[in-house]
Amino acid sequence: MMNPFFLCIQCGARNEALFRIFTKSALTLQTCDNCSMIIDKYVEYDFTTIFIDILLLKLSAYRHVLYNSNTKSYLSRLVALTLLSFSYVEWVHQKGKKEHRSEPIFYELEWGYYLIIGQELIKAALFSLTFLLFGFISSKLIMHQELFPFKHMIHGMAMSYCWNLVTIPSLVWNHYSTYHVLSQIALLISCNHTFHVCICPSYVLSTVTIICSWGVQWSAEHGLQYTYLFS
Repeated sequence: MMNPFFLCIQCGARNEALFRIFTKSALTLQTCDNCSMIIDKYVEYDFTTIFIDILLLKLSAYRHVLYNSNTKSYLSRLVALTLLSFSYVEWVHQKGKKEHRSEPIFYELEWGYYLIIGQELIKAALFSLTFLLFGFISSKLIMHQELFPFKHMIHGMAMSYCWNLVTIPSLVWNHYSTYHVLSQIALLISCNHTFHVCICPSYVLSTVTIICSWGVQWSAEHGLQYTYLFS
């Protein structure tokens, strides 16, 4: 389904169209009614350029992907890959801590790995539900939005979750803590961009939302860590 509006990637204002078609071979990009800049320059860019800007955590790239692009079918597969990969990294790290190994090694899959997948699912679900709840409250009580952008929020959180892939190099180069911290910083910044794009550009609201969501996830993580046993 097409969006009823498009966001200017520069200022975030809503516009009716990204470009005007004159003939089958002639069209022109539209300028924003608010800032007079081109609404979305990314419509002329290839996927590689957009992907690089997402890696650079550019807010303009998030506006394009969440509102002005209809090609998000890859997100579900990427999230599944992230879940399996990140769970394996966490499992190897916890196995190494238990066996007092200084270097990571590759293990054959055991029951503990699947338990870690369940743990990561619970943590991600609690973070997402808290993030959505605070976003819904902010959109209705503060921004007075008629429609809550549920679909766009889900896509934004999916993009954010994929930053956990940053921990994969720790399987080869060790330094798990460094990669984990970097991935979490990027994930939280990405969630902040999602809140800014979908709800409102308030750093106070986005910070409170992210801190509360992360706090719920942290509590769940420490509550579950005594449940799973690793052989």
